[in-house]
Formats: sequence, structure tokens, C-alpha cells
Amino acid sequence: MRYLHVLESFARGGVETTFLHMLRVFRGVPPPESGADVHDVVAFAAGPLHRDFASTANRVIVSNLPIDHAALLANDYDVVHVLVERCAHRLAPMVFAGSDAAFVYGKNYDAPALLRMQGLFDAAADESILSASDAVMFTTLDLAAGYRLPPGRTTILRKAAAIEPALGVPTLMPDLPPRALAIAHLHPRKRLVDLIPIMQMVRARVPQAELRIVGGGTPAQVSDLLDRIADAGLGGAITLIGQHTDVELELAQSRVFVLPSVAEGVPTVLLEAMAAARPIVAARVGHIGHILTDGCEGFLTTPGDLGGFATRVATLLEHHELAARMGAAGRARAATHDVRAVATDLLRVLRRAAAARRRTA
Repeated sequence: MRYLHVLESFARGGVETTFLHMLRVFRGVPPPESGADVHDVVAFAAGPLHRDFASTANRVIVSNLPIDHAALLANDYDVVHVLVERCAHRLAPMVFAGSDAAFVYGKNYDAPALLRMQGLFDAAADESILSASDAVMFTTLDLAAGYRLPPGRTTILRKAAAIEPALGVPTLMPDLPPRALAIAHLHPRKRLVDLIPIMQMVRARVPQAELRIVGGGTPAQVSDLLDRIADAGLGGAITLIGQHTDVELELAQSRVFVLPSVAEGVPTVLLEAMAAARPIVAARVGHIGHILTDGCEGFLTTPGDLGGFATRVATLLEHHELAARMGAAGRARAATHDVRAVATDLLRVLRRAAAARRRTA
């Protein structure tokens, strides 16, 4: 069976990194019949993952030219699998008009989905493509509920995360320092600036509490955050790490993971932290509640309630048994989102869509 997987770029992080892990799983799954599966990948732009994809896929193409995409679709694919909304808008008309391939859309928490969740804007064009697709995969039932699609085409796959490295992080030990960890880009919607007054309140109860922030941003964003930390007198308590590859080490040396964002879908980083058996404190936004139950794997707070957020962080730093129990619950729940299991389910959906298309051709 021949598959064409479509990405916006070979950038590192998000959909691209998760799908690279899935593609590696695909290559280890035997085809349903004699012969071999062929997995080609096209991206509209290059990026640092290009070499990784090239060593995993049968063929990798980088082009944003419609003429190149039309030539690709002439290769008689069984499935065209699109993972990003902007790619779907480019490829869908070509597939619907001139290909017998099944068109399968992996709908994630992209910009149109987030706007729809917030009640700000319903993209009719996006919903039209979803309605015309042979199959649509949603990350969560909550996300799928925002769309009105024909019955029988929707599959809820679960949010996938490459959690295997985090599963190797030791469970919480009582001798760890009272450290909180945040991993996020320095984007305004992540509200990392809120962690400054939060840490001031936490340190009123836990004087030795500290916070490490892992994540990149523009020079202006970094400078602004460092200035705010210094102005608050927390230069010795909050450390801005920047981009950092050894995330598992940071998790292993922390007691609690924090995410004060005001807009999210289902963040992969939360699943990674949960897999590392670290309790979570996060704002109740987006569909975070789909993977975390308040009081079980951690705490969910009302967005903007900095005092409530600080109280819960301090509680977890003070009470080791509670933090360890929540961490263990998080590890068990994260295991159900292992990319290896989700990828197997995705491949089953792709094969089923191709078989249905052949029956109706």
C-alpha cells in the first residue's frame, strides 16, 4: 500500500516530531497483505528534521509548488494523509478532483481549531474539507464535538507523545530540592510572567523554593522576562535555561511541573511530565482536562487565579506523599498516550480508509 503523508515543514517540535516517531512505528508494522508498505513524505518547507525523515521514509520531497504536488499525486497513492490545516487547504482540491486516493485528515489543535474552541471564529472552509474527507482523526472527543461531520468518518485517536524517555525518569524522592519546572516557549499566551508573582507567594510558604524555566524565545522576550525576574528580587530563585535538550534530567531534579498558559489544546509537554511521574499544576484551559483530572494527577486552577496556583504549587512542595501519589497516577495515565500505541491505531485508520475507497471506486 502506498501512503503520502503531508506536513507543513520539517521543523522540530509539535506535529512534525510526533509524526516522525509515528512513521518509525509504521515501518515496523507488517503490511496486511503480501508486498510492502511505501511511506512517502512531502513537506512545504525544509527544517532540522529533514535528515531524520529521509532516513525513515521511502521518499522525502520538499516543495510548496502546486505543480510538484500535482506530479506527486500522479503516483497512484492509496492514501493521502494530511496533518496540518494549511496543507489540507492546498492538497484537498487536487486530491478530490484528480486522484482515487483516500483523503485522510489528522485534525489537531491548529489555529482554526483553537479559535473555534474559544467561540471566536468557525472556519467554514476547514469544515468543508473535513466533511469531504474519507476519514478524520481527532486528538480528543472534545475537539471532535466542535465539528459537524457525516457519521462514520471520525476516529478519536488520543493525543500522542513520545514518552518512553520520560518513563525512565526516577519517581519522586523526598530528598529532591523544592524545585518547580516549566517547559514552554516564551510566548505571551504561555503566561510565564505569571510565574514571577506565583513564586513570590510560594516562597512565603517554602522559602527555599525555586523555579527553572526551559524554553526559547526572541531576544526581546528573554530580556523582558529576565528584567521582570530581577525587578522582583528573584534572580536567585528563578533560572531561565533557554533551549535545552536534556529535558529528562530537568524533570528528574524537579518536584512539580507548572504550566500557567491561558490557551492550549492538549500540550505534549504535560504528558511528558506526567510520564516522568511529576505532579502537575496548570490552568484549566483548552482541553487539558482531557488528560488531567483535578486532584488526581495534579491540580487545575482557574485562569488568572495566581494565588490559587501558588497555593497548589506550595502544597505539592510541602507534602511529598501527595506529590508522589499524584505523580504515579500521572505516569499511569500518560502511558495510554504512548506514541507507539497511537501510531498503530492511526495506521489501522489509514488502511481502513484505503480499503473503503477501493470498494467504492
